[in-house]
Amino acid sequence: MHNVSNVKEAWINYKNNSNNNVLQQCLVTGKVAPIARLHPKISGLYKGHPSGNVLVSFNKKAFESYNASKELRQGLNAPVSEYAAFAYGTALNSLLADESHKIIIGDVTVVFWAEQTPKIIRICSH
Repeated sequence: MHNVSNVKEAWINYKNNSNNNVLQQCLVTGKVAPIARLHPKISGLYKGHPSGNVLVSFNKKAFESYNASKELRQGLNAPVSEYAAFAYGTALNSLLADESHKIIIGDVTVVFWAEQTPKIIRICSH
């Protein structure tokens, strides 16, 4: 998300008002907001699909929400807001694109970051 507060606020308002998605409580933010029907593709996972993988997906009619019209069912079983889906997708794709922010342990891709450079403390025995 952009660091200029006016730009950030305008983008959030645009996203919240630019679609016909169902308003529901987001599992990530806790706020009532438009729910993402589709989640972003995540690229760079170990043995992942070359075009990316979707972390949240319900691919059968039986998994769709029963509490909405046929057109709006998709995405309601794991209600994540458009904002949160965009944010986690952007963050993960950024970390996965930088080899210094990911490691593979077995068949698991692990991403990490730090706000500051870690301080190295030397412990010497005299």
